[in-house]
Amino acid sequence: MNKKTTRYRCPSCGEYIKREDYLVIDEMNGLRHKDCPRRHLTPIKDEGTFTEIAKKYPFFE
Repeated sequence: MNKKTTRYRCPSCGEYIKREDYLVIDEMNGLRHKDCPRRHLTPIKDEGTFTEIAKKYPFFE
């Protein structure tokens, strides 16, 4: 992995999440790409790029 890629994968598409990818975080702190289909209807808690989310929720890095 390089500095642009994180160790997290989107559960919908399986792609590694990049720091500049636009994501949503659900109430269970699950990350997925904003454009990927959601399998579970857990309410969305927040959204933004991975970098923005990691600043708000320090348990991501």
